[in-house]
Amino acid sequence: FIAATGIALGAPLLESHGNGQVISSTQTIDGTWGPGTITATTDVLINPSVAITIAANTTIRVADGKVLTVLGDLHSDGPVTFTTASLPAVPGAWKGITYTTGSRGYLSQAVVEYAEHALILNTTNSITISNSTIRSNKHTPTSGVDAFGAGISIVGGTHLVTNTRVHENILVGGGAGA
Repeated sequence: FIAATGIALGAPLLESHGNGQVISSTQTIDGTWGPGTITATTDVLINPSVAITIAANTTIRVADGKVLTVLGDLHSDGPVTFTTASLPAVPGAWKGITYTTGSRGYLSQAVVEYAEHALILNTTNSITISNSTIRSNKHTPTSGVDAFGAGISIVGGTHLVTNTRVHENILVGGGAGA
């Protein structure tokens, strides 16, 4: 039986992912990630007006070169960990979390590690990062590309970062003419 939304009644929501599951590439309705370990094997986009809650005790493993892009709302009350899916873990393996224009959310008790840019904040809506750890991220741009924040990059807006350790992040620039 199909409901008016086009979703079979009783079917699991694609945006809710539990232990051992893979995150859908496009989040189109509200959902919860976790608890447990879940994986992003592709770039993940959280559509506008969609709210994703990350359950406490969740680890999100992101494949090399992939990004979590927030157009809607991504929030957690932790503890949660965003990390690479690769072992051994290498700084700069995945792209990181980007809050874009119009996005909302907060991260509390979050660890973001082994990304190129742990967090890029580019929204006029205030994003709060609290009681968190941003570590072991590395940005090494290609020739002709500006190097910027491996830890937290505030591109636009006014945001609150409180009681958060930002350490062991590496920014590599090639200098003039590189």
